[in-house]
Amino acid sequence: MRSLLLQCADGLPYREMLRVTHDRHSRYAARWGMSFWWMLGKRERIHSWDKFRWAFEALRAGYDYVMYLDADAVIVNCEQEPTAATYRPGFGLAQSQVPGGEPVHLQAGVFYLRNGAGVPEMLAELLRRQPPIYEPLPLWWEDEQNEQTILNRMAQESPWGQFFHIVDYRWNVISNHERGTSPVVLHLAGTVGLENRLQALRQVCMGG
Repeated sequence: MRSLLLQCADGLPYREMLRVTHDRHSRYAARWGMSFWWMLGKRERIHSWDKFRWAFEALRAGYDYVMYLDADAVIVNCEQEPTAATYRPGFGLAQSQVPGGEPVHLQAGVFYLRNGAGVPEMLAELLRRQPPIYEPLPLWWEDEQNEQTILNRMAQESPWGQFFHIVDYRWNVISNHERGTSPVVLHLAGTVGLENRLQALRQVCMGG
């Protein structure tokens, strides 16, 4: 099985986050026989959709499994085999709810995509729903055009819902929210301030 670790970023702070975690993630990919795509710059008209476009390209390139991490996410447990996150075709996503009004949702900043019948068509449909360039609202769950809103809506629809699966929370632990856990992946999306996220990433990567 061909597997891929995928990250992409646009904008200086997020590119710096990728640079901080690059060596750690490169070693992880090598440890588990994965390719590693480390993509800088904007591909789609809205950069937050790049992850879906690159995942789609990976399936077209013959990959069977894609592990995607936002730039502010880091692999903590490097001994955990990556394809164990989900064995079902489609998206494996952790369910999350950061305090402060956010609804329970499938968190799209870290995902595990396994290829199979109907999966490329599902991903093509998701990409088709990308909106034109617009001014996003401060709260994603109030923004009908946000990619996470669109993904969660699609997960409730037939026939697409069969391709969205909840993975164990350890595969996407949101910082400042799910404390006292043993994460495979730590996601700094819950940490306020980009510099604070960078510092947290450095601490993990310096720890070995």
